[in-house]
Amino acid sequence: MTLCRLGSAVAVLALLAPPAHPIGYWNSGTPGPTGVLRVTQPSVRWRVWRGDGAMVTEVRLTLNGAPVPATYAPEERSVVYDPPRPLPPGGYDVACRVAAERGDPIERAWQFSVARGARDRLAPPGPVQQNALAAANAYRRRLSLPLLRLDDRLSAAAAAHVSYLERNRTTGHFEIPGRPGFAGVTPRERKAPFGYFGSGYEAVDYGSRSVVEAVRALFDAPYHRMPFLQPGPILFGAARSGRHTVLEFGASDKEGTVVYPAAGQRDVPVTWDDKERPDPLQIHGARGTVGYPITLFHFAPDRLTMRVTGTTLATASGKPVPFFLNDPENDPEMAALNGVLIIPRRPLPPNTTFNVSVAAQTPLGRTVSRSWSFTTGAAPRPARVRRGPARTGRKRR
Repeated sequence: MTLCRLGSAVAVLALLAPPAHPIGYWNSGTPGPTGVLRVTQPSVRWRVWRGDGAMVTEVRLTLNGAPVPATYAPEERSVVYDPPRPLPPGGYDVACRVAAERGDPIERAWQFSVARGARDRLAPPGPVQQNALAAANAYRRRLSLPLLRLDDRLSAAAAAHVSYLERNRTTGHFEIPGRPGFAGVTPRERKAPFGYFGSGYEAVDYGSRSVVEAVRALFDAPYHRMPFLQPGPILFGAARSGRHTVLEFGASDKEGTVVYPAAGQRDVPVTWDDKERPDPLQIHGARGTVGYPITLFHFAPDRLTMRVTGTTLATASGKPVPFFLNDPENDPEMAALNGVLIIPRRPLPPNTTFNVSVAAQTPLGRTVSRSWSFTTGAAPRPARVRRGPARTGRKRR
């Protein structure tokens, strides 16, 4: 899935989270790393767990036939092995066997190689990464969600892609082999060489004047807001070159329903400029400046799409507020994101409290309904009119 924010900034979001594959009572994801690596100490991982809740009792992992001290991390539901020292260049065969307190064990084998000239250490976080993290975590704090944690692998993948975008004067997720700075066709292919092969999301912004502005633009665009709101601990990476910014998010399996604006939040913006692709207003035949989007996303490991049965938006005095509704039934994007999007048809009045309610259920009958309130801030200041000679505007890409 690809989403773009248009206007002075362009942003793209890619979903990289494949479903788990059941194997009897075992569930497992794709192990890794695979392919050719640019790092010498990759984290070797295989996400695997029992669907019936049986505890893992034994893990055996070999590297080129030699046993290594792998462990099982229950909180990640993964076999983990972190090499204590750099691996020499060359190919590696991995074999893993996992047993549980009941049932038959499960086995998997895969390969990877370490490239000549691979790095022992990735670049440490700099001001771009720290500023992006602080801006993103400001939203997480407001929602009492665990703070994002910088990951050097994700930042390295972001840097590789943002360099390609800037050198080729383009934007988006996909790279073309043979072009300057080519690092991999897809986001997953660009992450894997740095030792990251988990599921996640990639967001791309073009046109913002700073990485902080890029984070805010991505968050305000309602489809792009979802990765920021994931419950549970999330890894994060960022890079910027020229006017391009790339953000990388890990993915969480933690279940939860998250709304934004948050319950009790004040100083909520009153408008949004409707510059996102796909355009969330397109299904309604509308366009232009509207009220600030209100979102509810339901996160669950089963990824079963919820069904919305009722939605309301009104002032604290009870006056209904007209809105556009995007839900899994009328919007394929919201079906993929498993969310509800409420877009006020007109800018919201400033310094006003609003009550929101969303009633929804999962296919298994679980309720994910929420009711909450928020308060808008002051009206935005009118733009200053420049006087003097005309200036040539930047060409929109």
